[in-house]
Formats: sequence, structure tokens, C-alpha cells
Amino acid sequence: MDLKLNRKFNEKFKAIEARTFMVPLFVIMVVLFVSYSHMTDFIKEHYYDLRRDEALKVARSYATSISKSEEAEEIVNQLLEEKLRVASQTMRLYKGQQSNALYSKLAEILKLDELDYYNAQGELQYSNLKEVLGWKVYKGHPIDKFLKSSAEFLVEDIRQDVITGNFYKYGYLKYEDGSLVQFGVSADKIQSFLHSFDKEQLLAVMKEEKDALRICFINESFIVTESTDPQRVGTIIKDPLVLENITKEQEFSYVDSTSKRNESFVVFVPVSTGLKTEGVSALAIQYSLSETNATVRQVSMFVMIALFMVYLFLLYIVTATYKKNNNLIQLAYFDSLTGLPNKQFLKEFMKKELDHKDGQSTALMLVNCSNFKIINMTKGYEYGDEVLKALAKLLYELENENVKLFRFTADRFVLYVKSYEGAEALVFLAESISEKMSQPMVIQNTKQYIEIQIGIVEINSSYTDVGQIIKEVSISLNDLSESSQKNYVFFNKEMEKVLQREEIIEKIIRSALADQGESPLYLEYQPQKDFKSDKITGFEALARMTDPDLGQISPVEFIAVAERKQLIIPLGKLILWEACLFARSLNQLGFHGIRVAVNVSGVEILQDNYAENVMKIVRETGADASALELEITESMLLLDFEGINTKLITLSDHNIEIALDDFGTGYSSFYKLQELNVHAIKIDRSFINRIDSKQHSDLITADIISMAHKIGLRVIAEGVETEKQHAYLADNNCDLMQGYLFSKPLKEEAALALLRETNLEDYDERTC
Repeated sequence: MDLKLNRKFNEKFKAIEARTFMVPLFVIMVVLFVSYSHMTDFIKEHYYDLRRDEALKVARSYATSISKSEEAEEIVNQLLEEKLRVASQTMRLYKGQQSNALYSKLAEILKLDELDYYNAQGELQYSNLKEVLGWKVYKGHPIDKFLKSSAEFLVEDIRQDVITGNFYKYGYLKYEDGSLVQFGVSADKIQSFLHSFDKEQLLAVMKEEKDALRICFINESFIVTESTDPQRVGTIIKDPLVLENITKEQEFSYVDSTSKRNESFVVFVPVSTGLKTEGVSALAIQYSLSETNATVRQVSMFVMIALFMVYLFLLYIVTATYKKNNNLIQLAYFDSLTGLPNKQFLKEFMKKELDHKDGQSTALMLVNCSNFKIINMTKGYEYGDEVLKALAKLLYELENENVKLFRFTADRFVLYVKSYEGAEALVFLAESISEKMSQPMVIQNTKQYIEIQIGIVEINSSYTDVGQIIKEVSISLNDLSESSQKNYVFFNKEMEKVLQREEIIEKIIRSALADQGESPLYLEYQPQKDFKSDKITGFEALARMTDPDLGQISPVEFIAVAERKQLIIPLGKLILWEACLFARSLNQLGFHGIRVAVNVSGVEILQDNYAENVMKIVRETGADASALELEITESMLLLDFEGINTKLITLSDHNIEIALDDFGTGYSSFYKLQELNVHAIKIDRSFINRIDSKQHSDLITADIISMAHKIGLRVIAEGVETEKQHAYLADNNCDLMQGYLFSKPLKEEAALALLRETNLEDYDERTC
């Protein structure tokens, strides 16, 4: 069945369900996204910290080396300077004594590599080195500057000699006459040693070993004095944060993101300048973050995949739960067989409608498939399911924006109708449904007629409770009977009183079945008299019920209640039990061959194990099976002729006789009677009543008796109340009569007394 309308119809439930699951799913997604963002930042920070720690360790190490190299250079210079000072003091003692030999000897004693004497004009006159003799100081030379200065003593930094090209540490002593002595110590070895501590050399080694992008040395004036990148030499550091940290001799680092593609990490480590200055210099190392970022991306990607897998897992759980809940909603609010909204859905829908009632006319129509139980019993549950689906499909054709269809219970459907014009519109709708049902359905290649009843409640402004509306529409169905001219009825308050009476009767029946105290249910027995012998040959057991408040309750009423409340089967067993006990008593009293007839309902005989249940009761009560007669009606045979006849054969095989009750009012033919396993027919009282009002030539009662005899059946006339009826039946060879002319139904003691009186000759006092 197409459920598009129903999908729109249940938007409320779907919307609630979607919100219930989409909100937490969105929250989970946001939480995972935020978690991923934080984890990515954490991972990035972690790897940057590792890079920072590594860079700082390296920078500290080389900063220490640079600091030590400066200290070493300073110490060497101080030692050399001290040596030169000692030499100058010695040369003061040899003032005025100059010769090449003396200078050679003094140089050897003082462990000087070069000892020279310059006159006041700057000519080199004496030396321990022959190759320098005669050299003259030129303008701008360090000696020229010293000669022109007022200083008496001077020690230079290591420099290259202009004559020999060798590195020397020179000292100068000036005499009063303007001449001077130059003494020098060769610095080639020292220079080679200090070169290993040279900052540029150290920076180059660091760059090569540690794969740094750039390494710079910043002096105390914040100028880059050495760098692996020559273009950086001379650059002045102006960043306030960098300047502040260097000044405070604090280590500092930051990520240089000026180029997103080539991010780098820069660390600054303070370097003490040793003994030479009071300022602070620094070592700056710049590392590429390409590899680090690649690692961060890989780890982040792994984390993202892991979180994505977690999200997919949660999504699967949420989706599975959502689908499961949708299935539960389908089970809770929709009928699995027809796909229609069910009773629970109807209640919630009607509650919403009542809460928002805007003056529109509304009504509830309850459609009952009155013969569904019989169809189920005769054709099976699968066939019954097909009938319900076909019925739902037909009713669904009536659905529109003002008519909504619901599956109410097993064999009932509800139409919720609104915006209609008067009760006539509801009558028209009910008749439309009836017209649809007048045509047979084709179920499993079999034509099947559906009998329906429709209860209607118009919902006015006084209604506020959904349960009350449903209750009243259900009550209205109870007012319909097989004799009703119409198959629909509108609810009125009198129906509720009828229902209340029915509920009381139901309690009385249940009390009787439970055998609680004195039973309100008892049997009366109406005798059947033989026309020829004028003796009682049988009794019909008739159920009776009385109540202190309700008084005597009609069998028609309480049997109908038992059928509606599904109590007819246990009630039938109880009646059969009591009748069998009566039959046993008759036999014990010596009245042999007296039959006790019991009426059987259609619901009872349709049970698969009906014959077995009957024989079980016969055995347990100790009754003689041949003393039992079961009465069925013609209408039962329409339900399942073959199945019922099979059960009748089984019962006959156990000597139980069968009588066809109310013969002539149904659809049986004498042809069918020949096939049916019955032993007697009971002519309906309607045929008997006509005997008093019609000419005998116009009656067919005699023909019925004659035809029944021809096929071997006994004939019982019921409802015989006049002598004229009795005479006609006797004249036409009717076998037995039953009616008020002879006796009304009697309680057990009265029935036995009448039997003793009528069948006096057959009464055997010895058995009493």
C-alpha cells in the first residue's frame, strides 16, 4: 500500500526522532573537530618544543665554544703581552748597546722570534734577522704611528708582518732620543690555534653539522658581525622582543611564518664576550621547519584518520540506533500487516486534534468486519491476513485531506473525518463503504464476501477525552445486530446504558464459569413428545440465567454477550457438562433411550478439536453417548460445510446424534441434507405458526416432513402451542413435537416428575 500520505501524516514523530539524533550527532562532530584542532595544536607545539630544545642545546654548546674561544684568545694575548713587557724591561738595560750579534743573543735568551732596532728616522739598523736590515718605516705603518705618538710602550694585536708575511705579536719600546726597539713573537701557531675558535669557522661547522638554514653572531651593539649568509653581515637587529631578551641575557625563540611554505624556527642564545667587553652578544640559529611540519602533518593526518574512524563508528552507532528507533516507531505507531497508523497513533493524533479544535465538524467511524473471526477459523490466519490487507486497501481509497484511515484492532478500522457537512455526509460515507463491500474480494483465487458494521460518533465541543470517544464508538457497534436494517449506527447515550448492562451480564457469566458460590446459570429442559406413543423421548437443554438485580436474563441476550466477549466456548462446555449429568441421571433412574439435546454455537463447532472435547466431557461425566443429541443451525454450514460435516461424522461414530435446528429458515436443500451427517431436522416455529392461519393446501410443512422421511430423517416440530397445530402434525406423520402445548421448559426436578408421570410404564423404581 502506498504510504506517502501516511509519511506526511507522521511528520511529528519523524521530526522529533530526527532532532533527537541529529543534535547529539552534530555535538559529537563539533567536539571531535575541536578535539582535532586542539590535538593538532598540541602535536605541533610538541614537535616545535622538541625542535626548540634541540636548537637550544646546540646553540648553548656553540655559544659556550664561542665564549671560550674569546676567553682563550684574550688569555693568549695577555700572556704574549706579558712576555713582551718582560722583554721591554730587559731592553731598557741594554739602552745604547746595539749590534746584530747582541740582538741575536738577546732574542735567543728572551725567546723572541724577532728583535729590531729602529733609529729616530724609522730605519731598521739592527736585528736578529738579516733579511729585514735596512727596511724603512713608511707613513701609516703601525711603527710610524707609534713613533709619532707620545706613548713609551705599546703592544699590538697579532698582525701580519709586511716584510716576511708571517703573523707576529709585536711590542714597542721608545727611547728618549726617538729611537725604538721592536720585539715580536711569531703568532703563526697561535693564529692557527685561535682560528679553530674563529666565530665564522664555528658558524660554518655548525651549519654543516646541524643543517641549519642560517647562523649569525650578534655583537653587543646588536649588529650581525658573522653569519653563514654573507648578506646578513652588518644587519642591525631591531625587533624589540629579541632586543629585550638578549639584553636580559635570556634565551628566546619564535617561529618565523613570513613564508608559509618555508616556515623556520629561530633561537637566540646569549653569549658572554669574556674579558674584552662588558656588553652581551648572542648566537642566532635559524632552522627549517619543513621536516618538522611534515612530521606534524603526518601525525596530524593519523590523528585525523583516527578521529574520523571514531566519528564513523559513532555515526554508525547513532545511525543504527536511529534506524532501530524508527523501526520501533513503526512498531509502536504503525500496523505491520497493513502499513496503516495504528490505535496508538490514532490516540495521539486525536489528542492533538482535540487540543487544536477550531470549530470544524469532526467524527469517528469504526468499521468492523463482523464475519472476520469465522473467516479466520475456516480459512486460516494467513487467509485472514490477506482479507485484512484487501479490506485496508479498499478503505484507503476513501482517504483524503479530510479523511484519515487507521487500523484499530484485529478486524476493525477507524476513519477520522473532519470538515464534513452534516450527518448526511457521514451516512453517505458509510453507504459508500457498504457499497464497496457489497462486491466480493478475490483472495487467493477465491471470492470472499466481507460483512461490515459501522459505528459513528460525532465529536462536538463537549468531548475532551480521546478514550471516551473511542469507548462510545465501540459501544455503538454493539447496538447493531444481524436483524438491523442498516449496517451503520450513530452513537447515543442509551447505548451506553445497554453496554453497562452487558458488562454486568459478562461478570455474571464469568462468575458462573468460575463456579463461585451459587451459580446464576442453570438449565431447564423442554420435553419432546412422540406423536405415536404419546411418551417423552427426549429433552432439549436450554440455558437460563437469573440475577438479583437484573432478574431473569433472556438467553438471547446473555448468549450474545458471551459470543462478543469470547466466552461462548467455555460457556458451551459448561452447558454440555450439565446436560450430560442430566442424561446420566435419566439413565440411572431407569429412563433408558431418553435423549438430551444441546444447542451448539458456530464458534464451538469450528474448533479443530471440537469432537474430541465433546467426547471428553461425555467420558468425564459418565453419560451414555447415545443419550446425547447436538443441535446445529443451517447458517453454520455456510461457514465450512466440509469441515463441519467431518466433525459430525466423528461424533456419529461415537453414537451421538445430530439434529438440524431451525430447518427451513436457512439455505439448506434436501440434496445437501443427503450429504450431511444428521439424524433429524427440527422444523422452525415459523412454519408451525402458519398452520393456524393458512389453508392446509397452502402449507409446505407436510411436504417437509414427507421429504425428510424419504431420506431417513426424524422430524421434530418445535414451538407447537395449539391443538390445531398438533392435529395437523399428527395427521402428516411428524415424529416428535416440542412446545408449550405439552410443556414449557422445566427445571430438572420438574422435568423428572413430568417424565415419571408421562412415561409411567417405562419407569423402573428399582433403579431409584
